[in-house]
Amino acid sequence: MGEWEGRIGADLLADPACPYRPVEDWGWDFQPPGGETPAQVADRAGAVLAELSGPALIVCHRGVMRALLARATGWNYRGPETFRIKRASVHPVTMRAGRPDGAAKFERLVPR
Repeated sequence: MGEWEGRIGADLLADPACPYRPVEDWGWDFQPPGGETPAQVADRAGAVLAELSGPALIVCHRGVMRALLARATGWNYRGPETFRIKRASVHPVTMRAGRPDGAAKFERLVPR
């Protein structure tokens, strides 16, 4: 989140000079000042997931999960998610490695 880390979205929206907008309007290339685009987040986190060789528990921010699931499902990152991400929840997934782009592929999404 770069310069927006730790700030509240409502406060950022209230500042007319701030380019912040709701995440549903971001798209893959939206970049907070000093931060990463959702595409960069998905690339970085996907590379880590691709290195896993067995069951693992990963704790992450909702934004990381949103980027990973968007990439995995082919969703374009704009508008409401085509999948459900519940806050403070466990999201079991089955992954398949070996994609040509080196990224992990989620095969099953089962939010609880």
